[in-house]
Order: sequence, then C-alpha cells, then structure tokens
Amino acid sequence: MRNLWEEVGEVYSLCRFKGDLSKTAELARTESWGILIDPYIWKDKEDGNGYTTKAVLFRVKNVSNGEYHNVLIGLNPKDGKFHIWCGDSYCQELGYEESQCWFWRNYAKGEPHCKHTALVLQFIDANPEMKKEIERLLLGKDSTFAAGIQGKLRLALKKAKSIL
Repeated sequence: MRNLWEEVGEVYSLCRFKGDLSKTAELARTESWGILIDPYIWKDKEDGNGYTTKAVLFRVKNVSNGEYHNVLIGLNPKDGKFHIWCGDSYCQELGYEESQCWFWRNYAKGEPHCKHTALVLQFIDANPEMKKEIERLLLGKDSTFAAGIQGKLRLALKKAKSIL
C-alpha cells in the first residue's frame, strides 16, 4: 500500500519543527473540505506547461480575519507522487478565492510549510479514513488491490522469459 506520509512527510515534519501545529487553533475547516477536483491543471514550475491530474481541496478559514486559503493534495503528473501545497491560482479560477499565504515564501527557501497545511496534515493524521478516502479519490477505487496486482505482474515479468 502506498504511504502518503512518505511523500508529504517532509512538509509535516517542517510543520511540527516550525511550530505551525500550535497555530492550528486559529483556523477552521469549511464546507469545502476534501473535495475532488478532476481534472486539475498542474502548472509545472520548470517548463511552465499545464498538465492534467487530480487534486483534493481542503478549504481553510482564518478565524480572526475571515480569510480563506486553499490547501491541496494532488498527484504530480510527472512523478506520480503526492504533493501538498497552500495557495493555488487554478482554484481561484474555479471560484475558490483565497488570501496570500506565507507558504510560497517558505517554499522558495526550500521550507514548504504553513499553518494551513499543518491543519490539513494534522486532520488526516488523526483520521485514517480520510487518508484512505484521499488515496481512493486520487489513485482509484481499488488502489491497494491494483497496486498489488501490478507488483505481482512486474515480479513475474522479471523472473519469466516469456509470458503467454
């Protein structure tokens, strides 16, 4: 089975280390929590192109000032790995407005963390069913089963000289 935390674990570790988890009391979940966006247009920072993939939206509200932030977990279409990020222009085009977040400033320094991603990761960590739901939404209905079959086929192909 795929381990979500191996792929977004660095962000969660930074959220813990930088104290973002202690700031989650300032935030609230909204009605837009765990919504699949399919298709989602992934903007590649290297080549500037947009690639079609899937993402799950978690809309976060700052209680004190009423500002909204879009946190997404999505599949990078180039490497197939899970990524989490806060701040997204594509979601704004879909009507999910948001305020500026420190996330991208931190991301530019190689430290992709903020209290908004911390809230989402903390929630998922405390709710294993949400983790399963994200995997189901992003990887497909029977992702664990399909991955097991693919692994067995790969192993059989390596060992066998020919398969009829």
